[in-house]
Amino acid sequence: MSHMLGRIKSVRLHMQFKEVIGADNAWFCSQCYNKPVDDIELLWRYFVEQGGALDFARRWNEAMSDVNRYYAAKFYGKEITDEQVLWEYYVAHNTNNMLTAQRHQRHDNWQ
Repeated sequence: MSHMLGRIKSVRLHMQFKEVIGADNAWFCSQCYNKPVDDIELLWRYFVEQGGALDFARRWNEAMSDVNRYYAAKFYGKEITDEQVLWEYYVAHNTNNMLTAQRHQRHDNWQ
């Protein structure tokens, strides 16, 4: 599945796809179906139906917001316009994402 990531040109879609095939979504999807799930279509369907897409859209908008741009600029010492840098800064520094990071650590070894 990771070979597909290289073909995605949109930063937003690339980051969202990483979440769809990531440890959290795979774990929760597998729990829902009582079996290991690695089917990309099923992972996408689960992600969308369980609100992952809406949550991602909310977080993406926050990451691209003027507020996040301000704090990223303060952190890096210059204006940041690169979407991937803004996203990575947001994920690393937003306290709401600490819960997501903790869940990733718990489920990384599940597969």
